[in-house]
Amino acid sequence: MSDDKKYIELYDLMVEYGVCNEEEISLVCSINGTSLYSLECILFSRTGYRSLDQWKEMELNLEG
Repeated sequence: MSDDKKYIELYDLMVEYGVCNEEEISLVCSINGTSLYSLECILFSRTGYRSLDQWKEMELNLEG
């Protein structure tokens, strides 16, 4: 999966599952740049998981 697709999926899942809201994502991305890395930093800060794949495997029970 491309980084763009992972970015979109991670963005949607973090908002859907209440990890953060769109305003928080916007703030972090305005400071650090709009990238998968920025979203993964939010994910790690809020959940302790380092990647979308790790979060899916450990918590979300979603397929690849």
